[in-house]
Amino acid sequence: MSMSRRTTTAAGAAALLLGSGLGLLSAPSAQAATGSDIAATAAGQVGNNACGNGGAGYYASGTGQTSSCSGGTTAHAWCADFAGWVWAQNGAKNLGVLNNLANSFQTYANNNQGGLSSTPHVGDAVFFHPSGYSSSFTEDDHVAIVVAVNGNGTIDYVGGNQGGAPGKVSRNNGMPGTVGAYEWTVNGTAVHLAGYAAPVLSNSAPTAPNTKPALGNKGSIIASDGNQVTFTRDAGSGHLQVTYLPVGGGWATADLTGMTGGAAAGGGAPAAFLQANGTLGVVTADAANGHLRVTYQPSGGGWQTTDLTSSFGAPVSDGDVSTQVDASGTLSIFSRNSLNGHVNLTYLPTSGGWQNFDLTDNVGAAVSGGGAPVAFLQANGTLGVVTADAANGHLRITYKPAAGAWQTSDLTGSFGAATSDGNVSSVLGNDGTLALYSRNAGNGHLNLTYLPNGGAWATTDLAYQAGTPAM
Repeated sequence: MSMSRRTTTAAGAAALLLGSGLGLLSAPSAQAATGSDIAATAAGQVGNNACGNGGAGYYASGTGQTSSCSGGTTAHAWCADFAGWVWAQNGAKNLGVLNNLANSFQTYANNNQGGLSSTPHVGDAVFFHPSGYSSSFTEDDHVAIVVAVNGNGTIDYVGGNQGGAPGKVSRNNGMPGTVGAYEWTVNGTAVHLAGYAAPVLSNSAPTAPNTKPALGNKGSIIASDGNQVTFTRDAGSGHLQVTYLPVGGGWATADLTGMTGGAAAGGGAPAAFLQANGTLGVVTADAANGHLRVTYQPSGGGWQTTDLTSSFGAPVSDGDVSTQVDASGTLSIFSRNSLNGHVNLTYLPTSGGWQNFDLTDNVGAAVSGGGAPVAFLQANGTLGVVTADAANGHLRITYKPAAGAWQTSDLTGSFGAATSDGNVSSVLGNDGTLALYSRNAGNGHLNLTYLPNGGAWATTDLAYQAGTPAM
């Protein structure tokens, strides 16, 4: 996953969202490397200098790093070059964040496993950092490749630029393997083991990533390349997180707020979307001011973020947001104005800029109570949103046929749907039936209100009909 730290200007946001195909989460190639293969590659280089590589040239090939040697001599401290080269030889992914500094492996761990791990595995990179120094202090950092994990809590590792000047590839056996353990002193500074970074390999098992505890709401989507993507809010910081499972790869996670410079997200579930051109994104509301925000990744580019309230006049939101992309490619964002409860549509047509439309003022949709507006798109092209009226909890549908104008209907008053506290979800059946599931505000019963394809609205209480317990 390419994750460069960039923001975008208001003028460029629409073009960036719509002007590219998918480059999103790179599918892994057909490599079959294991941690043991990585360890063997590292061990096979023992004794070489910066220009060694078994006579095949300098280390760092295949990564974003620069040459480890110049004219047969060391160009710079090259431990990171060596470790990156070893991973690259075995098909490790996402190496573009690696550079000539050892702490770039910490960045790699942040992007792909939610931070450095405390558990070593053969093939991992082990990162060392002076305790008591800030992360920006890099002079005495070091990184090497774990080649053995011993039963007594120690590890063996192979690293480049080790030993006396000018440095060679060497193996250190029986070193303390616990995070925080003292390793050595250099220039009067004590260096400790900081943690482990695991390479993303094409045959990595889909194990759970080291994700941050989430606030319980999420937005999930399948990208156009088949990758599973879930957006959550960090329970501690409110930062927007993305957790993803590439096809054939292993779980990984990254902090999108930290990477894009966006704001911490407020209440409500992140609303994920996928445009027809492959751009992946998510909509949130800023915790500090309720500004509506879109964070997205165009094809082949890094994640970016735009404040839709500041840049395009979208109303502030309490985080109750829902998205839909129609057949024309228009991206629609339905939100609840946190100042007046109005149901609002913020949309981006395939040509043109962002626009806003107040469905309460212009269509007569009632002021909405709590809970997310739930967007839907029927097979016949009808776009709509479901809410609960703030005054009486009536379930309401506001919709626009493909070739018609916006309309609104009170499903409780007109068709007997149960009153709702705003906890609503929708699904479109294979036969075209639009089904709305809601929680009865009076008794907590799960209620189904549905519109069969070509039929009339009907409603049923699933607590009575199917024995579903009260919610």
